[in-house]
Amino acid sequence: VRGNKGEVLYILDATNPKHSNWLRFVHEAPSQEQKNLAAIQTHTGEKEKVCPYCGQKFASSGTLRVHIRSHTGERPYQCPYCEKGFSKNDGLKMHIRTHTREKPYKCSECSKAFSQKRGLDEHKRTHTGEKPFQCDVCDLAFSLKKMLIRHKMTHNPNRPLAECHFCHKKFTRNDYLKVHMDNIHGVADS
Repeated sequence: VRGNKGEVLYILDATNPKHSNWLRFVHEAPSQEQKNLAAIQTHTGEKEKVCPYCGQKFASSGTLRVHIRSHTGERPYQCPYCEKGFSKNDGLKMHIRTHTREKPYKCSECSKAFSQKRGLDEHKRTHTGEKPFQCDVCDLAFSLKKMLIRHKMTHNPNRPLAECHFCHKKFTRNDYLKVHMDNIHGVADS
């Protein structure tokens, strides 16, 4: 099946029963009844579109089409600056900001700006003190999920330890080792 610019969107096998709905979708314009049913399914959460690769169900053809790209590796949205490809247009838009340095999300407290809304949302926690990610072992809380994940390693008795090759002191994190090397042995990591 080819898209409007001639790119291959899907490879469908007419002999595969899992592809029959897709083949019908590609070759027939949906009737008004099908459009109405799709709208009802979308608003009720009923999921009728099935991925031919994994069987996951979706309420809309568009959502399924994007999902299928996770199986095919298709990345139809190309960056005009570096040729990197994306499966979703939104992913491309966010990526382009790394080239243009556009930061449309501004903090109302301190005017710091971010290229992604998620960055602004995470930053706002520095003003509110919110720490929604809590350790289930020791009850420490963190503002970022990645900080909780890093912290949880301290509770793992089998965690890899970073070791100083001068004095053999061990550290739970590489950045602690780097500070030790600089402060104690005068060796700055390059």
